[in-house]
Amino acid sequence: PVFTTKSFISGEQIKLQNELYTACKTGNIVELKRLIESYPEIEHQITAQSENSNAELNLAYILCHQFGDKRLTLLHVATAGGHKECIQALLDAGCDPSISDKQDVVPYRSTSSKDVRNTFRHYPTSHTYDQEQQQAKGPRPPDPP
Repeated sequence: PVFTTKSFISGEQIKLQNELYTACKTGNIVELKRLIESYPEIEHQITAQSENSNAELNLAYILCHQFGDKRLTLLHVATAGGHKECIQALLDAGCDPSISDKQDVVPYRSTSSKDVRNTFRHYPTSHTYDQEQQQAKGPRPPDPP
């Protein structure tokens, strides 16, 4: 497994993280959307089984969590695979594109594919993240129509 108990509070959360990782790695957009859409039900199960009431279980936290020696996010994984639909789904669900990996590379910069980079460039400004980070590390979002 990619995720371990050192990072998370329960086996259910580790299972969820690994399922999200697999969906992003393989470009399985159907499974990724299913996991994102079913998160409220999964969150309830994790909370019910958790002994740690201070656990951060919101979806954005899980989607943005960095893992492994390279400190990747799910967005890095989907970008590396060129899975544009997965990138879009992660962005729509609240994944922060300004989080860099261990080498200080944001997902946008981790691909040489112009087509994949366009997924980030065309991301709506209504979903913008910290502008200073965005200007320093990623593309400027398009102006609203």
